[in-house]
Amino acid sequence: MAFEDVSLRADGSERSGWKEITVTAAVKDAARSFTLSVTEPGPPGSEPFIYEPGAEVEVLASGDLLLTGYVSTYSPKGSAQDHSISVTGKGKGIDFVQCSASHPTGRIEQKDLLEIANELNEFGVSIKCDESLDKEPAIQIPQGDTPFNIVSKLCQRHRLVMMGEADGSIKLTRAGTDRHAGELVQGFSNILSFGSTISDDNRHSEYVVKGQVSIGTDDDAISPEGKSEDSGVTRYRPKIIVPPGSVDKKRAQEIADWERDRAAGEGRKATLSVSGWRDANGVLWEPSWLVSCVFPWLRIDQDMLIERVTFKQGANGTTTDMALVDPRAYGGKSQGNKSAASWSMPE
Repeated sequence: MAFEDVSLRADGSERSGWKEITVTAAVKDAARSFTLSVTEPGPPGSEPFIYEPGAEVEVLASGDLLLTGYVSTYSPKGSAQDHSISVTGKGKGIDFVQCSASHPTGRIEQKDLLEIANELNEFGVSIKCDESLDKEPAIQIPQGDTPFNIVSKLCQRHRLVMMGEADGSIKLTRAGTDRHAGELVQGFSNILSFGSTISDDNRHSEYVVKGQVSIGTDDDAISPEGKSEDSGVTRYRPKIIVPPGSVDKKRAQEIADWERDRAAGEGRKATLSVSGWRDANGVLWEPSWLVSCVFPWLRIDQDMLIERVTFKQGANGTTTDMALVDPRAYGGKSQGNKSAASWSMPE
């Protein structure tokens, strides 16, 4: 289990030597999180370990940035024998996630998703997008709602997620565009534990999307419809979806395809615990990246998308816990499952 020199940088100083540390990053989390504990007193002559809530911090793993954000809680405790401190924190995007949106008019018109996000961003967090998006005609800002909730709902229309980056920024991105080196294979020494869930609870044989547009009198305007079938569902299980707002025939078909693929992808998940924090090329494991997985016992032999990574270092060594999902849950490509043909994705 490769040891990582994990350091916390704050107020111009850098400190390492933790009893335990955990850092979590996920596809749908706009802010990463960390927890660490340290035993006091430290080495002779060392400064007391005091990081007040709100202090800006960076967490690094052997020099590579893992998290940029703020301390949220500082919890010292002790007994007659020892003293210890626990600190938790979040990435810079946490204010965008937790605070209410404030807008002078409560309405934003003719702006794309990134422009909308930045108009609601009063928190100094950098927001970026790797897609070119159409402008939204108009959106209302519900009183008391958070910028994260507002933008997340719009992201769903474009098959995008809001993901917290190591530098504290928020990225509006389509998951599954990057790939880790090497593969994760059952039976290799770096695999500590594994499990999977294969389910059809939320899959349907067909998805029918019924929309309506405000202009036009022909059938495509009055009752536009999109329909997609999931060949992996063997009995009749229809689902009818009526999306809000103006939806033309093209958009109705996109929604039907997306709902079919998303549900099928969500039906195949896995969890892994591996030694170390890095892939075959020494790159830290990243949420939203693809990784090849070969686990006959789990009936999985295909690319999987990393939904969540949790880096841990402590008494049990240096490990990474991963939550994985079939990439089509996030709009990725179907490339089949060689371990279980009966669970192949719809084409």
